[in-house]
Amino acid sequence: MFFFALVATVTAWAQGVTSLSELSNGKTYSIRNVNDAGYLTYTPGDKYVTIAEAKTWCGGQNGGINSKWQVSFDGTNPNHLWQIVLFDGNYYLYNVGAEKFVYFEHPTYVFSADPKTINVHQIGNGIFGFNSTNVSYQFLCISNGFPEGPCRFWYSSDSGSAFEIVEAEYPADPVAEDLQEKVEAQKRFAEYQQVYDVAATLLNNGYQAEKTGENLFTDASQFSSAWTESSEGSVAGACDGKSDTFWHSNWSSNPGGIAPGTHDFYIKLPEAEAVGGGMQLKMTRRRQADNDHITAFDVYASTDAANYTFVGTVNTPFANKYETVTGLFSVPDGTVSLRFVIAKTDYNRGYGHFAEFQLCQASLSPDCVNAKYPEQAQALIAAMAEAKEVMTKGAMAVTQDVLDKFQYVVKKSQVCSATQKMQLQSVAPANATIVNHLDKLTLTFDQTVGFVVPAGRVYDGLAVLNEQGEAVTTAALYQGEEEKTVVVE
Repeated sequence: MFFFALVATVTAWAQGVTSLSELSNGKTYSIRNVNDAGYLTYTPGDKYVTIAEAKTWCGGQNGGINSKWQVSFDGTNPNHLWQIVLFDGNYYLYNVGAEKFVYFEHPTYVFSADPKTINVHQIGNGIFGFNSTNVSYQFLCISNGFPEGPCRFWYSSDSGSAFEIVEAEYPADPVAEDLQEKVEAQKRFAEYQQVYDVAATLLNNGYQAEKTGENLFTDASQFSSAWTESSEGSVAGACDGKSDTFWHSNWSSNPGGIAPGTHDFYIKLPEAEAVGGGMQLKMTRRRQADNDHITAFDVYASTDAANYTFVGTVNTPFANKYETVTGLFSVPDGTVSLRFVIAKTDYNRGYGHFAEFQLCQASLSPDCVNAKYPEQAQALIAAMAEAKEVMTKGAMAVTQDVLDKFQYVVKKSQVCSATQKMQLQSVAPANATIVNHLDKLTLTFDQTVGFVVPAGRVYDGLAVLNEQGEAVTTAALYQGEEEKTVVVE
């Protein structure tokens, strides 16, 4: 990306804001690139941050300014005006007309109805820059040669990312007041999602396969999806055994992304191959792409290919190109069809792809946690199924009551949380090993090193007990020569 003008040669207009301290939550502003590359705007129906009145070509695309960005700027149009709101130590860039917030979604800056933070930098001489709060180099930079998404990222505060902020007369929205409720809801949702992720990880780690059977997905006719991308890849590419072919869910209709948990696909098992018990999925990463790899599926099973029941979230950790990741889950007897929902991707844009996808039956080890504690595992799956129904209504609809209910179901099932493990780890010696066994935590340590814990100490409502069910005393933990296992349950 190449820019023609240097920031140092530009002088901001006199009426522009000169320091961050002059900004007010109760005022509206225009935001103009100081090199005449355009004003930041919102265009109704467009997900991307757009621009108006571009006069200087900025960026190395298409040899000049795209005509879409040469429309006139209107200082009375709320779509062309902004609020820069400081709340709880964070800045939010809010478009008045869109009533939405700006954030970075690779490779462009887009709008979100949910509050998203952004960094605002005072470069000097009344010049400001904006960049993502996730990665410091993702500066909002005008590239007005692009026909879509003209506000891209750049690695430094260059001429395309240098802006003046000028106060407007248009009335401001009460954004700061609304933010408190929305940010609180986001925090609750993040806490809620963390609990769900802990539950999913516990279930994933609780499966262990002794052996696996033959591949069950052998023909493209078994695969169906309303979200197949027509412009690249194919269904056949998902089961042809080749790493240079692939299936891709639809991205061209929503290039900026779609809500995670929207795209899905179905795989009907071969006739006379109704299954039950352990299943393994195998997914091979595409070799041609560096983004939008699927890192988790929500899995649903059906015994009639019409009604589907949630059976778990399967993590498929990010892999290198050509590599295959596997995940285990369990399905009811008589399962004839499976639904896979793309729950997470590495870019969190909702769509994803893979070179190969395969299913096979798996004989679960009788010693694995979920086989040892089937009631607890099934209770956890039921709680997660209920949680998924709530989460699909959106982050802003999540309430503390739902979170409390979910945590109650999890704890009622005697499932230990990551929080409990961290609490135990905080007082354990460095050489201690803590293992989560779904219904208990075990801690093994070398007593010659010493481990001081007050007698009967409580961890998140659970007491530290020895193997005889007695409260552990300081002396019992501190003295001895052999390794000892402490049980939290």
